[in-house]
Amino acid sequence: MAKSNDKRVYDIRASAGPGGQECVLAISAESTLLDLHLALLGAFDWRGNYGGQERGAYRIDFATKVYSEGRGSRTALRRVLSLGEAFTCAASDPKLVLECVVLREYEVRSRRHHPKVLDAGGTEHDAKTATWRAQAAMRHEFRDDHVDERSLEFIQGMLVAIVSGPVIMPSRWLGEIAQANQYATIEEAKRAYEGIMRLHNDIASALRTTPEMFVANTTRMLSAGDGAHLVDWNRGYVYGMALGGDEWIVAMRDPEMHSLFEPIAAVMEIASSPEKRTWLHDTKLRGDLARTHGMAAVGIAELWRRRLFPQVETVRRSGPKVSPNAPCPCGSGKKYKRCCSPLRVIES
Repeated sequence: MAKSNDKRVYDIRASAGPGGQECVLAISAESTLLDLHLALLGAFDWRGNYGGQERGAYRIDFATKVYSEGRGSRTALRRVLSLGEAFTCAASDPKLVLECVVLREYEVRSRRHHPKVLDAGGTEHDAKTATWRAQAAMRHEFRDDHVDERSLEFIQGMLVAIVSGPVIMPSRWLGEIAQANQYATIEEAKRAYEGIMRLHNDIASALRTTPEMFVANTTRMLSAGDGAHLVDWNRGYVYGMALGGDEWIVAMRDPEMHSLFEPIAAVMEIASSPEKRTWLHDTKLRGDLARTHGMAAVGIAELWRRRLFPQVETVRRSGPKVSPNAPCPCGSGKKYKRCCSPLRVIES
């Protein structure tokens, strides 16, 4: 069978019911029904079993056809979609039903292999975050035992650790967040890298100049949801620490710094146990942990600054200043500059 070279792209509007979240997703006609389904789930930040969806636990309803139990998973969208087509994508546990419609169909210069969220119902940053999730889901990066390492919370936690600890060159961590092969053009990749560096610099500035605001913003972000944001941020922070290697291990053994890592260790333990994970559903506990994470991050960053840039103690004179041309205090009768001064002239 000859390989298709279809360069068409579909813009699809998806809505989670009346008054619910909505987004517009651009996806290649070469993508499959399963690709579309996973990308939409990622864009809507679905927190269910992606592995089950890949194995066929999904349902896609068109006016005349129904694809479920794995059927049609490899069917290319160019064989199914048409302009103005309406259909429904559904997943369960947790339940999510998306009402979809094809808004437009157009060609691009080269085949687009990665989906892009054009509008997430909020800011441009929201659309970029939804795009990262959609692309990660379509690449099958989400599994039962996998946390989205490029969710906004993961990225922020990772960057907080990077700017707080030992110096790590961007060449070591930038590729961990923005992978060049996910962008259709060099310009897209450039904008993504610039956005990540801006976020890095904003976090560094907030930790250094407005720690109270950093704690407040971190608390608000990590308190939201059912605990998933807190877990993602925490795992991102630990991942960022891992990039620093042994220096973080030495720091954690420091008695002054050791207690600051307790909130991070606590959430790691909670996240590793399905039974304990339900504790994060408690709003008060989640809020307390979120705040302690922000405070710990500020404290760790401050102690690392002291490690990297220790203050030089001021050398104080034990006696009054002596003029270079004054008699030397030792009583030799010579000028101070030619006797005991550290700047004395050595005569030949």
